[in-house]
Amino acid sequence: MEEATLCGPGVIVPGVCIDGIKLGDSRERVEKLLGEPEGIGWEDGLYRGWRSYRYKPPGSEGGGLTIRFFIEEDGSWGPVDMLKLEEPYDGGKTPENIGIGSTLKEVRKAYGEPDYVSEHHLNNSIQSSYYYCINSRRFAIGGLNGVAERISFWYFIPLEQDTSYSCKTEG
Repeated sequence: MEEATLCGPGVIVPGVCIDGIKLGDSRERVEKLLGEPEGIGWEDGLYRGWRSYRYKPPGSEGGGLTIRFFIEEDGSWGPVDMLKLEEPYDGGKTPENIGIGSTLKEVRKAYGEPDYVSEHHLNNSIQSSYYYCINSRRFAIGGLNGVAERISFWYFIPLEQDTSYSCKTEG
């Protein structure tokens, strides 16, 4: 079964979709599925910029689903290029049963050793990020004290000069 056919509400397919929204979707499709966003903004990185939509759970101060749309050369909205899910938003689980609230031990059991790990020790807490390449996209799970609180993946449109967070392809 093709990975994209698994996408729907409550489903996360690493490198493909979160909660029915797929990398490559249009702004119109996102609005049709999720409605108007709580917030609209701009975000930029070293080699690209995005327009972003943010959907937060009712009554929450933070967290939610952030959808970043690639900005085309003419300034128009491009396709969904990046998806980020942060607690308390529950965007579902992966086919391996990984989601917000999973332990990082469960993440390693499901996906193996990460390609890269970032850890920071702050005020008796450990903030960790695990980076994988899954479905030809960068997939990251961030956790606090061993529990996943953030899931993200990117890029729909790879840029040649941006190799630090892109998946390397064979060939």
